[in-house]
Amino acid sequence: MKKYIYLFTFLLFNACDNPDVDPSTFQEIFFEQQNVNIDLPDVTNEDIDVQVLLNARPNTERLTLVLLGEGDIDGVRENLKVEINVQISNLILNPDFSYSFIIEESTPIKTLVNCDADNPNSAVGELVSFVEGINAFKWNNDNQQYYMDLNDLNDILPQVTLPSQMMYQTAGVIQRDCN
Repeated sequence: MKKYIYLFTFLLFNACDNPDVDPSTFQEIFFEQQNVNIDLPDVTNEDIDVQVLLNARPNTERLTLVLLGEGDIDGVRENLKVEINVQISNLILNPDFSYSFIIEESTPIKTLVNCDADNPNSAVGELVSFVEGINAFKWNNDNQQYYMDLNDLNDILPQVTLPSQMMYQTAGVIQRDCN
């Protein structure tokens, strides 16, 4: 009987001997950070919430970036939303499990004020039409999750200054409402 107890205990403790997560299995990688100080043209802002989603599913590779918060526009405090949705190509999972890709095209950048009206005077501008060699999404083997420096996405929004701030993968989905 003791023999079976030892065998059972051995199997129980060694069944999960390899707790490593396989980074290549992630098809959607979501990041969220609150209260980020971002410099948006013509907007005095304080706290902006940032959401980033990398969709790595075959044939649907996209990158979505959403900025939500409040800002002073011409001296009036307004809800603010900036969203960009870009098609990516040549998505490569590198040997170190970081992702590299090229941006081919994007939807027009939307800057919303009061969540329901486009801001026709937005100085955020359009996305550059072709950005090569973005390598922003890196794998941290110790934490078993992806991380990124928000500053690595500055090439995507040339009129916006994104600070150097680490963001770590988290569970979640893109929230598009301002309220």
